[in-house]
Amino acid sequence: HAPQWRFSPDRLHIELGDSFQATNRGGELHSFTEVKHFGPSVVPPVNDLLHMHGAQPNAECSAGFAAFNRDPAHNNPELTSFVLPGQSFTDTPAAPATELYQCCIHPWMQAVITIRQDKDDRTN
Repeated sequence: HAPQWRFSPDRLHIELGDSFQATNRGGELHSFTEVKHFGPSVVPPVNDLLHMHGAQPNAECSAGFAAFNRDPAHNNPELTSFVLPGQSFTDTPAAPATELYQCCIHPWMQAVITIRQDKDDRTN
């Protein structure tokens, strides 16, 4: 795989209510897809190169790839987690949690985002 293709940072801590943005600074199509578990690529030859022959992508990657494929020339990162070179994906998590993100094409590209309850919120 291409180790220079990575999410940077690959670990992030934010407060509930904060947004984050992932920008594709490379020259290839990538995704920044929230997944329950890290999984294989949506591209079978990539899985073959990673010795994951016949592996099936997780449901989140399959759905995101299907949404992207509906209109790839006019990709809208608001409707799919796939981002063309130069595009950005923005999210504002709705609850405290630890969220996993991966590129569904290049599955070694992974990030863990921890959303913490706002320390100024005294209601809980």
